[in-house]
Amino acid sequence: MTSIGRTPKRARLENRAFEHSVHTGILVYNDMPSTSTKAQHASQLPEVDIDRAELGHDSHPYLIGPVELEEFFSECFPTAPEAYAGKTPPASFAADLRNVFTKEKIPIDESETVMYNPLVRAMTKACSWMTEDGESSSLSIRNRSSKRAEQDGRETAVDIIIFPTGTPRSEEWIFGDVFIEVKKDAMDDPFIGDSVAMYNNRVAHQKNLSQFHDYACQMTKAKPRCFIFGVGIFGHFCRFYRWDRSAWVVTRRFNYIDYPETLADFLVRIDCVGQEGRGVDVTATLCVTSPAEGELVQQACAEAFRRGLVDQPPNVADSRRILVPMATGSNDNEVFLSVGPPLFSPKSLFGRGTRTWLAVRARSDDVEFAVLKDAWREDGWRSEGEIYDEIYGRTNDCPGTLPFGVARMDRDVDLGKHGDDPFHHTRVPNFAPGKYRKRRHHRAVLLSVGIPLHKFSSTRQLVECLLDAIIGHENMVKAGLIHRDVSVNNVLISANPAKENGAKGFMIDPEFSFSEKDKPEEGCGVTGTIQFISMNRLARPDLEHQSWHDLESYYWTLLFLILRHSKTNRTLDDLAKIFDNEAGKTSFFGANGPFRSVVVANNPPLTRLLLDLGTLVMSHYKDQETVEAFFPLAPHMFNQLTHANVVAVFRKALGTPGWPTADAAAIFTPCIPPSKQIAVAAQDVLYSLHTATRASRRAPLATEGGNLPSVTSTSRGSKRKFVEVEGEELEGENVPPAANDPSGKVSLSKRRR
Repeated sequence: MTSIGRTPKRARLENRAFEHSVHTGILVYNDMPSTSTKAQHASQLPEVDIDRAELGHDSHPYLIGPVELEEFFSECFPTAPEAYAGKTPPASFAADLRNVFTKEKIPIDESETVMYNPLVRAMTKACSWMTEDGESSSLSIRNRSSKRAEQDGRETAVDIIIFPTGTPRSEEWIFGDVFIEVKKDAMDDPFIGDSVAMYNNRVAHQKNLSQFHDYACQMTKAKPRCFIFGVGIFGHFCRFYRWDRSAWVVTRRFNYIDYPETLADFLVRIDCVGQEGRGVDVTATLCVTSPAEGELVQQACAEAFRRGLVDQPPNVADSRRILVPMATGSNDNEVFLSVGPPLFSPKSLFGRGTRTWLAVRARSDDVEFAVLKDAWREDGWRSEGEIYDEIYGRTNDCPGTLPFGVARMDRDVDLGKHGDDPFHHTRVPNFAPGKYRKRRHHRAVLLSVGIPLHKFSSTRQLVECLLDAIIGHENMVKAGLIHRDVSVNNVLISANPAKENGAKGFMIDPEFSFSEKDKPEEGCGVTGTIQFISMNRLARPDLEHQSWHDLESYYWTLLFLILRHSKTNRTLDDLAKIFDNEAGKTSFFGANGPFRSVVVANNPPLTRLLLDLGTLVMSHYKDQETVEAFFPLAPHMFNQLTHANVVAVFRKALGTPGWPTADAAAIFTPCIPPSKQIAVAAQDVLYSLHTATRASRRAPLATEGGNLPSVTSTSRGSKRKFVEVEGEELEGENVPPAANDPSGKVSLSKRRR
């Protein structure tokens, strides 16, 4: 039993991380594990400038350096460790460099834009002079300052970008290999004086640091990458950067006018190592060129849209050939074809970096969908496949059994040809051994294909889906595991229940599961997505996670979806108070709390379900006086969150007449904060002067694939609703549509070793 009270100081300090991160979704104070941001499922949009402002703050704890240039070169170019990648410069090389890198040819006394083209010409010549007989540079260095790229509704432009030779001139900068940002003043260097601590002393320093980090984020989301390089030019000074999934590193600065050989050395290495050495994930970026594969992709794209797996027909040109080794360390790869672009791409640079695709096997004769899931798992953690094996009871001698309500996994592998592959293992932690977690590139093939919960075709379908997922959770518990990350992202509506043994919903993403085989202390600490974490776990992060904590998370998941996507007697302010506030859930269940008074319009069965399920939750949160007075007399009033009780209230609700038949999820997007409403209103006035009224958007229904809700009533429900608010829709992690920061998890627990 747990008394509702104020969060202990320790928990409040740890939970600051939840509120601090907005854009990247991850924040680490020294060795603090990665944490979930509230922004992923927040009901209000952040302020206009908060995204980029937060980037610099959130990236700082991951920063290593400034480091020596020699150390940077040897660690970041392990396949080309020698100066100039082992090449011997021409006799006139040094003189030629000093002739093109001069103060006269690269001026800083006007504006930074004047520096762009001279820098491009000088760097291009430096690469061309190092090419050997019969060779040419693989780099195309371009001024892209006037060509903006749009991503997530936001336009950005970088100063100079390095593309592979042959890249079309129209290619957007976010698909390049290395970015170069130019500032004309040496004082614009965020690390002036080579002191990391000093960059906070000036607003301009923080702004420039955030800008660099933002460019790396944009490029990482646009194309699968294992790591990314950046170059900072500050007047006549230069620094190199590298980001990977563990941390990022910056070099000491040098004067490239006095020492152009150092800049040339970097460029020549970048040239020689190829796209893989520049961080591009070549196992997931190959274009579909075969006519047979192209025809299969066209069929798959059309079928995915027909079944409601994607919101609009995918662009066939965005499909890629994705290689999945037959086993870890194997040289034999199976080829999958992605159905258009990724369903989900990471928005952060650090953490798991989950990216998923809907895909088909290249050698398949028909369209049979699978989900490919990329992630960077921590060294020392069990792989996702090992966890699924435990759920299934699968061993070398036993094929195991696929339990009802749990996703089906085909296989998972670690990418890379050996244990310390230079491309598929993070290397930045090597600059600070023991301080940052090393990660390895992991790829999984999931056979279960689902639809996000927020696309339910009726509230009855939503409840049926959650019930089957709860049964799946119980099956996991029987197998000896507790999920510890129940959320709107980790339960899916089955796209084809027949393939899921009849389950209309199933559980996914068991990476944070606690097994009875683990050490007891590994069950402590908080894991999950903050809006759905049990109140008890947030208040007492030192306690062991138990199955009832997950069952409480199902309540928060259902309530969250209903308040967002159905008509109730609650307002958007109520939604924000409950889920955007650290103490919101506690207040909702506190003295005179409103959990008993939630009413879903025209839906008595669902209204009753929320009350019954909330009452089970409340049985774990009695004040001490009530416990002492009534527990000896009526122990059944307490601690009632069990699988049997939860399943019973769900089935009771589904057996009650009165379910609407046309109450599909309304589109929900975060509200505009009051401080932004005036500006938005002014924009709307201007917009209305030039355009006609926009047509209402129609949300696709999740009714394909045979997963229709059962109907026990013919009562008339409301028509499909639309919430006309600016922002992004709620998103899911590993199925359509694209999702928010996949890292999206909290983990304050100790790591498995």
